[in-house]
Amino acid sequence: MPHQASIPQTRLLLNRPRTRVSLVGYAVPWFVRMTFYAFVFTIPLDSIGISLGIPGAPFSVPQILGLLFALMFCFYINRLAKFPPVAFFFLGFYYFLLILHLGITPDEHYRYLLRRLLQMSQLIALFWMAFIVLMDPRIVRMSLKVFCGSCIFLCTAILFQIPGFTAIEKFEDVGRETFANADPNLFSFLLGLAVLVIFTIMVNQYQTDKKINYLMFIPVLLLLYYIVASGSRGGALSFVSGIMVYLWASKESRGKHLKWGVSIFALILIIVLSLKVELAETRWQQSLLEGRLGNRERLFPEAVKLTLMRPLLGWGPEKNLRLLGEFWGRMRGGPHNTFLFVSTEMGFVGLIPFAVGWVLIGISCWRTRDGTLGNLPFAIFVLILVANNTVDMIYMKPTWFFLALCAASVAYSKKKFRRALASLSGEHSDRDQVTTGPYHVR
Repeated sequence: MPHQASIPQTRLLLNRPRTRVSLVGYAVPWFVRMTFYAFVFTIPLDSIGISLGIPGAPFSVPQILGLLFALMFCFYINRLAKFPPVAFFFLGFYYFLLILHLGITPDEHYRYLLRRLLQMSQLIALFWMAFIVLMDPRIVRMSLKVFCGSCIFLCTAILFQIPGFTAIEKFEDVGRETFANADPNLFSFLLGLAVLVIFTIMVNQYQTDKKINYLMFIPVLLLLYYIVASGSRGGALSFVSGIMVYLWASKESRGKHLKWGVSIFALILIIVLSLKVELAETRWQQSLLEGRLGNRERLFPEAVKLTLMRPLLGWGPEKNLRLLGEFWGRMRGGPHNTFLFVSTEMGFVGLIPFAVGWVLIGISCWRTRDGTLGNLPFAIFVLILVANNTVDMIYMKPTWFFLALCAASVAYSKKKFRRALASLSGEHSDRDQVTTGPYHVR
């Protein structure tokens, strides 16, 4: 009778590698892994548009690496191909509606539609490929560390004012810091994700070795400062939401005191920095004392009104943005909410399947809180959900990448993980051992 191994918890994910066998039944080839890590590193850099040094070059470095990953994946597609999750089809229904609009969109909006269709083709493919690759826990562990490293690199580049990484965007006569020309809201959202992952690494290390690496507070301080310095209230709110869920949705009692400690530390630091940074203090005063939310308090009702004027099919690609642009006094304007973006563009025919896709991913994350990823996927899901309710991020890579990560977490539920270990117990060689213990699978 094969030896029964206990179910590893979150520390299997983020601590030192201990697996020599694939827990999902296949191994992702080395070339696919390396190009995927390079692509993940460029996700925070994508808004910068790092050129190839050639004037007028049509592709940036992030786009080149993304294409290289896609080519490597397609080269091994017979080995990697796997049926996508059910949520993929609900989310992809929006893409299907874009295709249908090719036959009914007026000529003035046709160019915009083609550009959006190309973008959505890439994002849907990214979701499917990332979902498959991230079913390997070792790749999840390394991908999250690479992502954190990229965010720390960005903040360090801003701190030392490396050319090309610092720009000041004027907002009511106050400087608003971000890297290059990236959206400050997206910037703070990415940094919040990185801090959440670093906190998870710290907690996992404490659960394993009963030690705290205090040096990890240095990048945490740097990232938290730039979350506040960006002036994004939505970014700070999404980070706080993710931290709260990380605390309260956990099923594991070990390391509970450290979780509360680092979370309270982060919240206090955010409050203190918000009182010290002029832009953050000004914007929070506007929100709390004057009820001003960057015009969202008027824009959201306007978007809802547009949706109710054409509730079934919406206004169509670009026309919804032009109508909202009249509110902003410019040619185009977004609703600052992903779901309102979909409802004004595609009506309830597009909104309902899109929302169902999100709900399905959220349910899968909730049900797998006792798996090898712990409650981290559910915390990430809540963070990106809050972020998408403050900014329309449907055409941004981080949204689809982290949705794929959350969807892939279902592969590490306790039931499936036990089944994978049972199937491997009779197949591993003498060198590949499945060892009992709280976190050993090697």
